[in-house]
Amino acid sequence: MPNLKFLASIIIIIIIIIIIIIIIIIIVQKARMFAATTEVPKTRKSVRIAAPPAHEAVQLIKEDSVLEKRLDKIEGMIQSL
Repeated sequence: MPNLKFLASIIIIIIIIIIIIIIIIIIVQKARMFAATTEVPKTRKSVRIAAPPAHEAVQLIKEDSVLEKRLDKIEGMIQSL
């Protein structure tokens, strides 16, 4: 009758595993409930649309030949690689 003892031990192990899984599920549910009650609700970000600056010099984009030459030089260096 050693087979009965072996089967009984396997059944006991399976029952223990099921109990452990149930305990883990309960712990996870309690943790979720705790997190739901302690989390701060997210606030909506507001965006303010500002009027464009009144000064004309701020709105104009002037060409910069020195900057363009530097960018062309860097572009050439990159293309040579």
